[in-house]
Amino acid sequence: MDLPNDSVKQVPLGTFKSPSDTYHVHKISSSSVSEEPHYHDYYQIGYVDYGVITHCQEGHKATLVSGSAFIIPPKFVHSVIFTENAELYSLSFSPKLFGTADSCSNFYTFLQALNIDSNPQEKVDVRLSIALNENHRKSIKSIFDCLLREFSSNFSQEMSASASLIASLLCILSQAYSVLPSTEIRLRQYETYRENVIRCIAYIEQNFFDPLTIDSLANQFSVSRSTLGLLFPRLTGMTLKSFINRKRIEHAALMIRLSTYTFTEIASMVGYPEFSTFFRNFTKIMGISPTAYQRNITNQELDVPNVPNGQS
Repeated sequence: MDLPNDSVKQVPLGTFKSPSDTYHVHKISSSSVSEEPHYHDYYQIGYVDYGVITHCQEGHKATLVSGSAFIIPPKFVHSVIFTENAELYSLSFSPKLFGTADSCSNFYTFLQALNIDSNPQEKVDVRLSIALNENHRKSIKSIFDCLLREFSSNFSQEMSASASLIASLLCILSQAYSVLPSTEIRLRQYETYRENVIRCIAYIEQNFFDPLTIDSLANQFSVSRSTLGLLFPRLTGMTLKSFINRKRIEHAALMIRLSTYTFTEIASMVGYPEFSTFFRNFTKIMGISPTAYQRNITNQELDVPNVPNGQS
């Protein structure tokens, strides 16, 4: 690939604290800088924790949903477009982070093979999107959370675990590159149905009080049960059942605050014919029973101080 021309901005999603730093990591939900074509002098790993982003490069684009990732080398011109409520872990780092002993490791070989100017016999294609299996996703999210804590600590680089954590990320991404091409193809096929699933999400938000099942929703929005089960958590961060329950309980909590209906009436109105199911889900999601929740609301109202006339 040719080097970027002068019209391309050379700006990162964030900046290193000082020239001596070797990495930075953030969790971001928007970036005007990222939406313009740009490149970096360092490697970047992105992992979508929630929502959807579009990753673009020279006329090509990929839609990344929750649990998808990318890794790009220096000088790779790209742009990242966020949709509303999307959240992305973004890690930028320099190979200087690693020691001499790491140069013979598999993860370092993978890192070098991504370089734009690497040997053609050793080079691997840069993918705009990397599909990850469930174990990969859990591991990557945990590592990123550890990196965020490590990054905010005051430990010196010699005492930091960041190099080992980033090496672990590279090992996982290397595995995904080598063993998951069929999964990526399958996910591209699922992408055909993404708009159907988005319409399904909007329908649930307006009709959560109705009897809803994965089978009935899959049939209504012309997707298979397995496709709906796969894409729904990638777009919302939770399973379909959990999403429905949360919508019902959030509305129930609002009714407890603003109405005089009994708990049994509220349970029925938000879609729970069995009060025991309502009680169990309310306590699980809100962290407190409906009775205790109502009591807290009442106590807060009683504790509001009187405001003298003419003051606010």
